[in-house]
Amino acid sequence: MVYMLPQRLPQATLVATMNFFFLIVNAVKLVPYAWLGQFSTDNLLASLVLVPLVPVGVHLGRWLQSHVNHEVFYRISEIGLLLAGLQLIYQSAF
Repeated sequence: MVYMLPQRLPQATLVATMNFFFLIVNAVKLVPYAWLGQFSTDNLLASLVLVPLVPVGVHLGRWLQSHVNHEVFYRISEIGLLLAGLQLIYQSAF
């Protein structure tokens, strides 16, 4: 986000780029998770229970993207990035 936000890309391009980035990162994490034995029946069942919420999130995100002004979209993104940075600073201090 720190790199992408100053680019001021169109909303759809930014969202698609971020989604693709996290798809690749999470796909790569599957190998070490499997190697470390992180996949248990409980873990996989919890994921299976949450799968029906994926289309809800996709449609909500698509609706928000089409109804939120470009400047408001970037302002919300910047505030979210600031809050995430503050949380990281707080967690490292305590």
